[in-house]
Amino acid sequence: MMVFRAEQLGADRGIQGAFLRAVEGGAQMVVGLDITDEAAEAFLLDPRVMSKLPSVVLFMDGSETLSRELTQLQGGLRPQDPGSWRTALARRLPWSSDGQGLEVWDTVQQLLRRHDSDNFLFVYLVLVNQYVTTVRQVADTTKGFDLQSIFCMVKNCGSKVVGCVQDTTCKSALDCLQACSFNDQVCQYRCIVSYESPLLEQFSLCILQLHNCRNLDAKPPLLPGGV
Repeated sequence: MMVFRAEQLGADRGIQGAFLRAVEGGAQMVVGLDITDEAAEAFLLDPRVMSKLPSVVLFMDGSETLSRELTQLQGGLRPQDPGSWRTALARRLPWSSDGQGLEVWDTVQQLLRRHDSDNFLFVYLVLVNQYVTTVRQVADTTKGFDLQSIFCMVKNCGSKVVGCVQDTTCKSALDCLQACSFNDQVCQYRCIVSYESPLLEQFSLCILQLHNCRNLDAKPPLLPGGV
């Protein structure tokens, strides 16, 4: 990963050259955060520079022009345009490639709104996990329900799913968990404690443990040798 300061990118030809060499050398994504420097904006909006940018580009919390003109996800999806037909379709098809990209965009926005260093770091881990290589800790945390997961639930746990959604307490637990931020374990714990019930326990046991419908890969930690 290479990091460039906006003011240098706007004024230093050596830094500009290094940036261009990086994107021409196979950079898989470009992420810009809180860029307000006008010279840097002009450099990035130069057609000669724009033509060299990779397929995944995100500009956030800075110049609205950069975000509007340059931000795009894999396949050309432009998540910053909520009124487009493609974005609307992606919302309805969360398991599609565009839907997954939109979920990443929403996750990044959610993390940035927390304004702390831990979540700022997690932004980059989420992006690396989605577009570069699997980061297991992130993959298991952010994994949702795709078609394979839904098929697994219907096939193996259909009665448990129906029983839970038809029960007021169990359904409230699911709604509460759905409203939690994806990595907010305190919120998730409160939901489980607040709406704990035998139906929720059976639902969770069937989907998460007996059949692993979310295809999680959480392994127990290994103890040091001799302990």
